[in-house]
Amino acid sequence: MKPPHLGQLIAARLRELGMSQAEFSRRIHTSRQNVNLILKKETLDSGLLFRISRALQMNFFQSMSEAPFGGPGTEFIFQFKGQRLRIVTYQAEGLPETKLYPKPDEE
Repeated sequence: MKPPHLGQLIAARLRELGMSQAEFSRRIHTSRQNVNLILKKETLDSGLLFRISRALQMNFFQSMSEAPFGGPGTEFIFQFKGQRLRIVTYQAEGLPETKLYPKPDEE
């Protein structure tokens, strides 16, 4: 099975949110020229894809797998560049939704 074209998925999400490329570039800390390149790419570096997932509140990693990332009520906690984060999958309007959240370190 061929993985989805990430650039096309990102472009669709931008349209869905009504977000301009300028705003998107600001949120992921890159130039508008780089955004144009991102939207043409089938695959992306995982660090960049993570920043994009956070900026657009959509788990693009899930789009890359054949199986869902997890069923409703699933929570994954991981470290990324020294920051503790969590991915939560839940039921929203009858459909599974996945969100990324920063989670402060527990003492």
